[in-house]
Amino acid sequence: MRRLSSGRKKMSMLDRPIVVFGIGLVVLVLVASAVSAFLRSRTIRKQKDATSEEVAEYEEKIRDLENRIQHLETKEGTELEARERLNLQKPGERIIIIEDDTGARDASQKDNQAIWTRIRRWFGFAK
Repeated sequence: MRRLSSGRKKMSMLDRPIVVFGIGLVVLVLVASAVSAFLRSRTIRKQKDATSEEVAEYEEKIRDLENRIQHLETKEGTELEARERLNLQKPGERIIIIEDDTGARDASQKDNQAIWTRIRRWFGFAK
């Protein structure tokens, strides 16, 4: 029997490039799947938190509506609602409506501002 000690070394598994490439590829796939799972779990956790907040808001809204229903079932609540929505009045009462004209003043001020803005832009002084 001949021995192979004639100057050649026996190659280990890690000395072969294809094996190193294969191991690297497996590690890369495992890391990528771990990162993907982490990102997915973080997204799901955010969605869960947002949904929990939304549920809490709706529960608060339900409580408010139930309180309003209880108030409207009373005589005072019914009377107040009839006065506000239907403009009903008791015998001998008069309804006075006060109109607010600040909306008209605000609109005219906006028009004036718009004119001056156009003039400034025309001459190149726009902000």
